[in-house]
Amino acid sequence: MSEQNNVNQEEKRHLTSAERQKLYQEKATERRIEEYKKRKRARIAKIALIALAVLLLAGAIVAVVLLERNVWEPARIYESANELYSAEEYLDAYEIYLSLGDYKDAAAIASTCITNNAQKLAGRDDVIIGTSTSMPWFKIDENGAITFVEKKYKGAGEIVVPDVFDNMLVMAVADKGFFYAPFESIILPPSIKRIEAQGFFACSSLKSITLPDSVEFIGEKAFEDCVALESITLSAKLKEIGSASFRNCNELREIIFPEGFEIIGARAIASCEKLAKISLPSTLSSIGNKAFEGSDALATVAYNGTRDALAALCSGYENEIILSVKELICQK
Repeated sequence: MSEQNNVNQEEKRHLTSAERQKLYQEKATERRIEEYKKRKRARIAKIALIALAVLLLAGAIVAVVLLERNVWEPARIYESANELYSAEEYLDAYEIYLSLGDYKDAAAIASTCITNNAQKLAGRDDVIIGTSTSMPWFKIDENGAITFVEKKYKGAGEIVVPDVFDNMLVMAVADKGFFYAPFESIILPPSIKRIEAQGFFACSSLKSITLPDSVEFIGEKAFEDCVALESITLSAKLKEIGSASFRNCNELREIIFPEGFEIIGARAIASCEKLAKISLPSTLSSIGNKAFEGSDALATVAYNGTRDALAALCSGYENEIILSVKELICQK
């Protein structure tokens, strides 16, 4: 190496000034190029390091998200469902368990929720549980509304609607659910909230029915042409009866509406030939047009409010029959 340096020094001594200047410039250029390459390699290394860090961070974020989605969140949801279950809030718990799919035993507990809720509502353990196989004369829709299929039924006289059918809580009588059904008595479960339009239309043999206190709504023509219906016990939670809901119930003698009830639809209790007495609550807010048209035997109206308030409800809707009965009893 020292010999080479000596040679270089010797060569430099024989170079002209211009040649030495050129040589210095070439060396300076080489150094700049080398420094540039070093800086570039350093930048590339830095970028690679940053990219690796970003990838690692992204991977960590993805892992956390997956853990949250697949482990932590389902565990929290499952625990919240368990808490509702323990508090006997079975329907709310059912929806949550169902949303968990195949997580742990959620599906199995969801099924239990339905039966437990039916037992809670009924106040007994021996609730009636039916299936399409064991009771093919029923069918149920996605909203829990049940329908009677007469051609598949061999009994007579009375029918009992199950509390649970095909692992669904029976929540309603479907539109035309018991259309022309040939029963004298129909027993409904305490989970029923709605009787949809024409639910018991023209059940001409039906003599009496007690609606469970869960029923909040009776749809239009629900009991129309139930010509043998002598008595009906309305739900304590009933809010509304639709138009023509009890029209032509010729044997019906009395209807008692509970406090909290609000709406009587048009012609709802029309042409009830033997209807002699009705009781109306102070919460009544609307009486539809000709609600009592043709119910000429109506003799007694008990209203838990003032005469003026009742007159205002009847005004303009051709319900003067209510105000002209022999005995109008206003409690206030």
